[in-house]
Amino acid sequence: MAHDVFISYSSKDKTAADAACAFLESKGIRCWMAPRDVVPGLEWGAAVVQAISQSKLLLLIFSANSNASPQIVREVERAVSRGLPIIPMRIEDVKPTHSLEYFINTPHWLDAFTPPLQLHLAYLSDVIAHLLGSEAERTARTPRLAPDIRRPARRKWVILAACAAVIALFAIAYVIFASRNSGGEFANAPQCLVKVPSLPDPNVCSHLVATNADWQDCSSNFAEGDMAAREQRAQQLVAAGRPASSFYYDNKFASGAYGSISHYWEMFGQCVSEKHLPFDKVSSGINFPEEFWNKTRRLREIFLQNWKGPNQPLPDFMSNFHDLCTLYKQKRMELHGANGSELDCTL
Repeated sequence: MAHDVFISYSSKDKTAADAACAFLESKGIRCWMAPRDVVPGLEWGAAVVQAISQSKLLLLIFSANSNASPQIVREVERAVSRGLPIIPMRIEDVKPTHSLEYFINTPHWLDAFTPPLQLHLAYLSDVIAHLLGSEAERTARTPRLAPDIRRPARRKWVILAACAAVIALFAIAYVIFASRNSGGEFANAPQCLVKVPSLPDPNVCSHLVATNADWQDCSSNFAEGDMAAREQRAQQLVAAGRPASSFYYDNKFASGAYGSISHYWEMFGQCVSEKHLPFDKVSSGINFPEEFWNKTRRLREIFLQNWKGPNQPLPDFMSNFHDLCTLYKQKRMELHGANGSELDCTL
């Protein structure tokens, strides 16, 4: 059976792997995992190699058990050699061995060692859906040429292949350059495009803390983009009569990243304001995303003033994010006196 995700796990972590598999498949994401999907009569190693080669990405259930498994290293190595994305979901707070770190050295771990697991699996499924969706879009954009019934000379094919390779290299270089310099689209990890839950209960708030490192990276990367171009694009959409709320999460506006990142910090601020996250504990280990806050000020103004339509504001837009900024500013002033007041919390 065709599948999207190869699940790599230690047999000692089968409960977590089964839970991940069941949740993903309930969302329509097809998975392969041993021994469930090993075809009877097929040698185990051959089945694993074949399954990885037919997958679109590998999900690693990472723990002390998988960390010590040579088989896991071989599976991850095989996936890397095939060019598959690797998503490590860490169910225990352990660091990878040098062998695994060589293949999965990434700042974007999905930490799932704080309960409940179900909440982390919902986040995981969103991340995987974004990755699979991106791949599907790339496949759809790739032109399919009708087969040529003639058999051209080998030399002609070599020349054509060389030309195609040169064109592909130029195309890749252009896409990389454009993604780094265009304010319209935002190339970043799929974690940056996931909308976090909007109900700030204790479990959700704990999840926001657990994934904060990812969102800090998302915020910093977004702040490095061409903000003037994004502001101009937002103004153009409003001038065309669109309410700002209609493109807040739109993947055609900064790939939807602005809405997702801002929403994360809005919900984080609400968790703090509702006392699910004690501010003193939060502020001692989590930095305020000052660069993102400062550089998106004009965007915030555009969305605030035109949320329901041109010149139809939403008065409490990002009020929790604003309150979070105010708390950090007060904390800085307590610690550093007047120097702490440099944080500008203007909404």
